[in-house]
Amino acid sequence: MIPTLSRATQRAAVRYYRWCGKRMERLLQILDDLDDLYYMLGLLNERIRNIGLSLLSTGIALAALCGGIFLALIHPPVALATAIILFVSLLYRLVTSPRLEIA
Repeated sequence: MIPTLSRATQRAAVRYYRWCGKRMERLLQILDDLDDLYYMLGLLNERIRNIGLSLLSTGIALAALCGGIFLALIHPPVALATAIILFVSLLYRLVTSPRLEIA
């Protein structure tokens, strides 16, 4: 013979399972929110990284420009030689690089 539970015990069990279900649903919602927060911070980090790299490359370009102007003012023959070497290297790269076909 299978023992049966009283009505009060059954009601208490139902209340307990409903209570656990609500708490579990809240826990899952909190974990989902934490997951969203983690990936949002990752996207924010990527934007900050891109801005930092842009500022760094701009700073390097400005430093090279200021160095070239300073070199041209202090010692013009060296500046001219440097400019010619850079120009020849660009021409060499243009001639030796593979052609891009436009489709």
